[in-house]
Amino acid sequence: MTVGSSSAPLILAGIDIGTLTCRLLIAERQPSGGLRELRSDRRILHLGQGVDRNRVIRPDAMQRVIATLQEWRHAINEHHVSATAVVATSAVRDAYNREEFLGFVRQEVGFDVEIISGEEEARRTLLGIRSGLPPGVNDMLALDIGGGSTEFILDRPAHSPLVRSIDVGVVRLSERLLHHDPPTGDEVAQARDWVRSETAAALADIPRREGLTFVGTAGTITALAAMAQQLPTYEPARIHNYILTLETVTGLEQQLLSRSKAQRQGLPGLERGREEVIVAGAIILRTVMETLGTAKVLVSDLGLREGVLIDLAERMKSSRTNKTQVIQNWITSGIKDFYISFEFESARKWPEYSTFFCYQGLEKICKAYILARSASVWEHLPEDRRSKRINKIAKDLGHDLEKLLSCLRSRGVLPIAPPKQDRGHGQNKKFEPYSEDELIRILKAAYIEARYPVPRNDKIHTKFPRSENRRPEDGRRFSHPLKETAPIQYARKTALAIVKKIEEDFSIECRRDKETFSYKISNESWERFQRVFFRLESSGRPC
Repeated sequence: MTVGSSSAPLILAGIDIGTLTCRLLIAERQPSGGLRELRSDRRILHLGQGVDRNRVIRPDAMQRVIATLQEWRHAINEHHVSATAVVATSAVRDAYNREEFLGFVRQEVGFDVEIISGEEEARRTLLGIRSGLPPGVNDMLALDIGGGSTEFILDRPAHSPLVRSIDVGVVRLSERLLHHDPPTGDEVAQARDWVRSETAAALADIPRREGLTFVGTAGTITALAAMAQQLPTYEPARIHNYILTLETVTGLEQQLLSRSKAQRQGLPGLERGREEVIVAGAIILRTVMETLGTAKVLVSDLGLREGVLIDLAERMKSSRTNKTQVIQNWITSGIKDFYISFEFESARKWPEYSTFFCYQGLEKICKAYILARSASVWEHLPEDRRSKRINKIAKDLGHDLEKLLSCLRSRGVLPIAPPKQDRGHGQNKKFEPYSEDELIRILKAAYIEARYPVPRNDKIHTKFPRSENRRPEDGRRFSHPLKETAPIQYARKTALAIVKKIEEDFSIECRRDKETFSYKISNESWERFQRVFFRLESSGRPC
């Protein structure tokens, strides 16, 4: 990331690689904190076509995105952009060959693409929405209908946002249920049932209250707003803060259901390329509104793309004025990546993805460590405040990771352990939660795997650390072939360099086990590293 002098304008670029649409925004950060748009573009590229069915991004879809990103790269260079953030959402998250796509983008365009979770997508979308709301909107429930997923965000002053994400998007719904042109009555009924059940389940614990404004963003809702006004061309000023009523949405849905794809192309306000999925979008919006019992939705033309830029600007501001926040952001993001890498079902289905996130998470946490040791703001904090801050991060990590694993076990996704032997043979089975020591062992295993990955017959063998009473239900090791794709090579190389620095600082010694051909960290070395970096239980050097 390159930052100019303080007097130079801060020009940023954000790219959202979505399941259906790719979006670009180049803007100048204003002293007031707002964004002045310099260039905006969006292309319907269908990157996620077929991903729901095959879990693979097609080569032709990759080529379409690469060609667009190369064009946008020239625009970014022409505007002398200080920093660029590129994010990918549902389609790339779900695809088996995501690393191939990430490596292709890095090789052909030079962008490092960040795959964001549904929750992180919602958080940045909220930043974008909040930047353009009319006066008087405080409590709100935001809806972001995407190609592969839909996010709900409950945002209230003085409360942390509540985020729920469901795997129901316009592309996924169209490919899974709407097979006829136009869809049959049975297909529409099945689609409604699916959206209704997913929405009700996702929002079951969301508190309902008076005065809650329902806000919608993304291409489906803005397209319906343009159609409602019969706009010949897309006019952001007339779409932003437009109010769509349930009656209007129902009328538009019926109009769309009565036409084929070819007939929909001529409808005023409908962007070419969206005629294939707009029916699914109308079904989702109407069903969600009916499920929530709301009669109107406030349309926002601002969303994830703007939120990506706002988030980038804040991170850059922090890196120049408050490195402590950057440290915390890196640690938080790194921990989230660890969560992804240790989710057993994903690891079993998409091993390269899991391994990449393991390295990426380690890299982010280690970057935080390096920055903390050199940050003047951090160094001037009293030692007790530094200790409390790191302790809180460590405790949050242990608590949240334990909650995640417990949740996965309750869903039958993570085959942790059979009950302890003293409970008998399979009677009154109860799963034991991970202890704090075992959570630390998970991080230790990730550290060792990133520092000393051991290939055996062109495979990487990964064993989830657990006590003697914890083993996979089938008793076997979990192994998978690991293709050295560009993202994994990059993450590993960076992680190794940073880990080496940590080892030098704390004189951590590793030895190789000749029988198993694996590396182990001595208990003394690991305790020293853990104490100083993760826990700060003694008066050792603060990280």
